[in-house]
Amino acid sequence: MASASFCCVNDSVHIVLFNGPVHDKIRTIPDLIGGKMNMTHMHITSWVIALILVFVAYGLYSSGNSKGAKITHMILRLFYIIVIITGAQLFLKFTAWNGEYIAKALLGLITIGFMEMLLIRRKNGKAATGIWIGFIVVLLLTVVLGLRLPLGFKVF
Repeated sequence: MASASFCCVNDSVHIVLFNGPVHDKIRTIPDLIGGKMNMTHMHITSWVIALILVFVAYGLYSSGNSKGAKITHMILRLFYIIVIITGAQLFLKFTAWNGEYIAKALLGLITIGFMEMLLIRRKNGKAATGIWIGFIVVLLLTVVLGLRLPLGFKVF
């Protein structure tokens, strides 16, 4: 008969499965649901989905489908929260912060602000050219700085 217990190792929850007197196996919860996903992956996945939802909602507002745009916009707002929570967990993971971490966090919040401003201006029928330029510049700065930091992928 197998028994299980929970333990925490390196900021992640593990389930220890005991299948006999000497055989034990440690698996993380994401492993049990089919894949390995750490906080960095969750953060990247959530902001990629948020970017897709911004373009979908913008397109729906542009085409006049206000009901679909409103639903997509509300789902996007949920993803804003997920992006902020996962980003905050990554930010708090380190004890020695420097200016780059703080700048990345601020740029991320500004990017989310630009996303919301884009959709609100489109919804109200106002011009959004300046917002688009600001959004693209801040988004690129955020992504480049995020990739440069130690938790990012080694592109640079």
